[in-house]
Order: sequence, then C-alpha cells, then structure tokens
Amino acid sequence: LPAIAGTAMLWVRISRPAAGEPRAGWIAIAASFVLAGPVLMARFNIDPQGVGLDICQRFHLLPVLLLAVPVSAAFELACARITREGAAELVCVAAFAGLMIANLPRLAAVHTPAVELGVRNTLRSLPPLAVAVVTGDDQCFGARYVQLVLGERPDVAVVCAGLLPVRSYRAAWQAHGLVMPPTSGPRLAKALLATARPVLVDQQLTAIVSAFPSYPFGVLVRVLPPT
Repeated sequence: LPAIAGTAMLWVRISRPAAGEPRAGWIAIAASFVLAGPVLMARFNIDPQGVGLDICQRFHLLPVLLLAVPVSAAFELACARITREGAAELVCVAAFAGLMIANLPRLAAVHTPAVELGVRNTLRSLPPLAVAVVTGDDQCFGARYVQLVLGERPDVAVVCAGLLPVRSYRAAWQAHGLVMPPTSGPRLAKALLATARPVLVDQQLTAIVSAFPSYPFGVLVRVLPPT
C-alpha cells in the first residue's frame, strides 16, 4: 500500500506541485526511481529463487529509499486531519511495530550463524601467519568481525581484494608489514610470496591462480612460489 501511494503521489506532485516545490525536483525523483528500480532490475540475469531472490531484493533498497520521499508526502496528506503530535507518533510506532512483527518469520529463517561459522572455520583451518586474499563481502568483513570481536586467529591477515585500489587501505596494511600493489593480479601474489608467509586467495582471482602453482585449500586456493 505505501508503494502504491508513493507511486501515485509522484504523478500528483509532478502534475500539481505544492507551494514552494519545483516540478523539476519531483520529475528528477521519478526518473531516478525508474532508473534505479525497474530499469536496473530488467538487466539482471538472476533467477529470483533462493540466494538469487535475496540478491534481487538487496538491489531493491535504493529505489525503496527514493520512493520514501513521495511515500512520506502521501502519509502527510492522509494524516492531515491528525492535529495532535502524540497521536501521529503513536500511529508511526504502531505501523513500524506491525511491519516488524509481520516480518519476524522470514527474519527467523535467514538470521542464522551460518556465515559466522563458515568464516570461523575458514580462519581456523589456515596455516599460522597466513595471508588470505578474499573477494566476498561475507569473508572480507565477516573475517574482521570474527578476528576483532571474537578474538579468532589474529595472526591471519585477511586482505579484501576489492579495497586494494584504496590508498589508505594499502597504507594501513603497510604499517603491519604488508606492502601490496593496487591490483589483485600476479603482482599482488608476488609481493605476498616475498614475505615468506603462506598465501591463499579466493578462487575467483583466476589471474593469480593461473600464474602460480596452486592447489585447493578449503574454500580458498593455496598459492606457491614459481620454484
């Protein structure tokens, strides 16, 4: 219902903008919503089943945020007769609580320790002082959570391949003795192997896996020097 109200409100405000509101602003919001929502999703070649459905829903967040503006305008119109602030606040809290309760069964189904256990098991399996270059958000940020909050395997260096182009990220690792290039190719593997520490990389880093001797090591790949 809020989505329908927000979409309708977009056209209402475009055709008859309120006092002090430029029509161009509402047109810009409508165009942004269409581009970030239906147009973007139409380019997805993902089966909306299982994990694929979660991926699609994740990309719904941006258009939902854009639609929140006309939805709030619709609520303003619907609640115009409510003159007491306390009553308005009560309606908002009740609506939020109702949505949260309705979503509890789904949250209970997906909020499991599976990712945390997977990251912990990966860290526990690595050799001492290993350097693991990962690509997935769950491994990248999940490993840092497990290390910093739970105290698991602080000796392992978990490097996020996607953050290597960021100069400050590389500088932080350089302070810990790891000097790395801004790319995740063979140069990175060569620099890490020079430290004489065990080097493991994500299977998706095919440029490294194909350039060096390697073998599977759990969900990662152990990379060896050319010799």
